[in-house]
Amino acid sequence: MIARAILWGFMRASPWRFSALMLVMLVALLGGAPASHAGLAIRESCEGKCADTLKAWLAAEQSTWFPILDETAERFEAAGEPATCPARQGAQPVVHAIVLAPYYRNFIELPGTQNDAALLKALFEKRGVAPGNLHVMDGETVTRKAVLDVMRKTVACVRERDQVVVTFSGGATSYAKWGSRHDATAFLLRHCSDSALAEETRRDLCADTVRNVVSERFLQLEKGFDEHVLFTSDTRIVGQNYMADGTAVSGIRTSELSNLAIQIQNRGADIIFILDTNYAEDFRLLSQDEAARYKATWRWQRGDDDATPADAVELFGSGEMAALYATRSNEFGFETRKTGGVVLGELTFAVSQALRSNPNPTIEQLAREVDRTMAVQNQQQTPVFEATNPNLRFLATRDEPQSNPDRIEVINPKLSRGATPVHDPQMDIVARYSGPGPAGFASIDGVNVEVDANGQFRRPVKLEARSELPIRVYGRDASLLAERRLLFGASETVASLAPVGRRLALVIANQHYADPAFPTLQTPIGDAKAVEQLLAENFGYTTTLKMASGTDRSLLLIDATKADIQKALFDLRKSLTAEDQLIIYYAGHGQTDQENTAYWVPVDGDSSEDFTWVRAFEITEDLRKLASGSVLLISDSCYAGGLSRDAIKAPEGPRDRYLAKATRFKARQLIASGGDEPVQDGGGGGHSLFARALIEGLAEMPDKVFTANELFAGKVKPKAIEFAFSTSASGQTPVFYRMTQAGDEPESEFVFVRK
Repeated sequence: MIARAILWGFMRASPWRFSALMLVMLVALLGGAPASHAGLAIRESCEGKCADTLKAWLAAEQSTWFPILDETAERFEAAGEPATCPARQGAQPVVHAIVLAPYYRNFIELPGTQNDAALLKALFEKRGVAPGNLHVMDGETVTRKAVLDVMRKTVACVRERDQVVVTFSGGATSYAKWGSRHDATAFLLRHCSDSALAEETRRDLCADTVRNVVSERFLQLEKGFDEHVLFTSDTRIVGQNYMADGTAVSGIRTSELSNLAIQIQNRGADIIFILDTNYAEDFRLLSQDEAARYKATWRWQRGDDDATPADAVELFGSGEMAALYATRSNEFGFETRKTGGVVLGELTFAVSQALRSNPNPTIEQLAREVDRTMAVQNQQQTPVFEATNPNLRFLATRDEPQSNPDRIEVINPKLSRGATPVHDPQMDIVARYSGPGPAGFASIDGVNVEVDANGQFRRPVKLEARSELPIRVYGRDASLLAERRLLFGASETVASLAPVGRRLALVIANQHYADPAFPTLQTPIGDAKAVEQLLAENFGYTTTLKMASGTDRSLLLIDATKADIQKALFDLRKSLTAEDQLIIYYAGHGQTDQENTAYWVPVDGDSSEDFTWVRAFEITEDLRKLASGSVLLISDSCYAGGLSRDAIKAPEGPRDRYLAKATRFKARQLIASGGDEPVQDGGGGGHSLFARALIEGLAEMPDKVFTANELFAGKVKPKAIEFAFSTSASGQTPVFYRMTQAGDEPESEFVFVRK
């Protein structure tokens, strides 16, 4: 294994720690003091000028080797909305990813970092991160300036409910960890050998008789020089046993990672760090997060520096933060070759393995799976995990209802019933808070603004390529009093819906059966292809599923066997995420047994053996296990109503608000061509009665956004009854059910959005 750290000898134990401790113990046991020096009693502590001199020596050495720590930490302040942010679909939140994998020309070569970058790039692309939101930085171009530029752009483009993932593969350390090497003797000898040293300083700090006290004070002071730095590619290390002249560490500081996280959270978005480096736990970003909270508790004592650095950003936003650290604070990070010869970071490899079985795990689930993999891979390092919310999902955006939006009156711009049109890319947002409780401050698009005595506040904002802008009002204790989202240039109903990932359709058409007892049908294949075309052209559904292996899997099944149907449902169960939307359409024979159990009949089904059919219970179980948030089952077969027996729930409340809420619950709903009755094959002008009603209904729905319930009640059912009465199938009546046994939640709706 290759240590992702300094291998030169910095792990050697310090003999001085042992000898100094023994000397103190010996003095205590003898009850006396060592001989005096120059007629003065040896000091019992190194305070005052003694401590000040030591601190100055430490600061000077840190400045020499870690010049980055003398610079003002980047705050990622908002500087207006750039016009280069990637376009969005409505107000849907998105995932941003920053992959940092520096290559060091003047440090230890770590070949695995470049492989990490390639692996993570492929992983994020496969999980749907848009190219414009994916920033992969590798090689010698990963300089401090370049990294800060990308981080600033991400902060400027991030929006409420987005998620930002930052990964780092490379070296990291602090001056306290590495620069002084925990060796008080060597440190003092290095500085005491200076010929220009004043005699008083030499007597008080450099004499052998005071060495133990000075050394112990050194070890205490050293702990204050512990800010960690992620090494960028412009880091320069000289020497092998210790940092030598010419060394200059460059990179991203702990305080800057903290400021980045806080600015993201202040905008209502979430951020997750994956730090595959040595001593990673020492970044302690969660404690930085807690300390930055608005009006956080405060503690100070004599000798402390200012409790709150001037360049620290205050946290007042609603976003979450999580961090995955490759190592504990005393461990090196390693690279593994247990990957078919490809060198990868241990943490990066473990994360990629964990996402194979669960594409959108919670942070807790991801942590446990990563830890299990790393425990098998490498016993020399132990990952550490922390989060403000362990239920935060990885690579999945968060969506929550607004809180008390009616308490914020928008004065400018003038609002319309739908989304507000953008006439000028530069706009003064003016609003007033009129709710209970005094307002402490407000934020417009994640930037704090003052609230005047009348509750009014304002901020100029650039609205280029914008579709949503959050406004929040906080109390004097930073509690959230109200929030409202302004929508621009798109339908307010569409923009307020829960985000949708992929729109997939599993279309099954069984027409030609092997068993003569199931006669050949006339319309299923034509019906299925017409439904597939309509769903694709008008609503953006596809019958092609991209598998984890990178191959395409067809979801259009013509004359499907039982194994074909079961395999398709299995592949969907393994591939779908919570943001995906699925329609399953089945046209073919259906059956029921003496116990009124409903079945789909595959083309290889045996009329005398019902175990060769697809039982309704199996379909229900598969739907329950699917990760997809919304599933609509459309079944055009005899006895299709037997698939579910739950009642319809009518919408409540204003339609826009109802739809926005209903799409955030799990939907498992069924539209069936009939109840527990045979249904007609044909009779619909080249289609079945039901297929014709469905196709015409989908095409004729007047709204851009509508529910499966509205489609059924307003179009499919009346049309199917009308067509049935014009033929001999007057007893055929379609039904709509909620499949509670498959996981349907009463508040949910399956929603169609026309392209």
